[in-house]
Amino acid sequence: MLILRIARHLLLREARYCDALEIYASIREQRAHLGRWLPFVEQTRCLNDTVAYLRRVANAVPPHPVFTIRTGPDQRFAGLIGFPSVDPQSGTAQIGYWLREEYQGRGIVTRSVRRLCRYAFRAVSYTHLRAHETSQDLV
Repeated sequence: MLILRIARHLLLREARYCDALEIYASIREQRAHLGRWLPFVEQTRCLNDTVAYLRRVANAVPPHPVFTIRTGPDQRFAGLIGFPSVDPQSGTAQIGYWLREEYQGRGIVTRSVRRLCRYAFRAVSYTHLRAHETSQDLV
């Protein structure tokens, strides 16, 4: 399991099947808030939809890494960030993300995107990144 540390109480942890319930519960609880910007929210109707998404991520070729955003001393789930679109031929990837409403306005996404970019350029060797907040592919 890959963990990208950002600060003492902020990290990105590679998404796993065991995260499905937290991800789905966040989408269900914040459907009105998230649905204003994220088209996938309306299509996420049950836990199995989230499990199917995590399965697609795990089996993607080329890999499309997705991470849970974890914050606080107890590493609470705050959102998702990852690469919904990857083009290995050109070395480019698109960054998509979403954050639970109560965690917004704290710089969490800014620091998470910055850390994910460092990972992408150094570890994965992407050459171009594009941020896309309203990605349909992050669940």
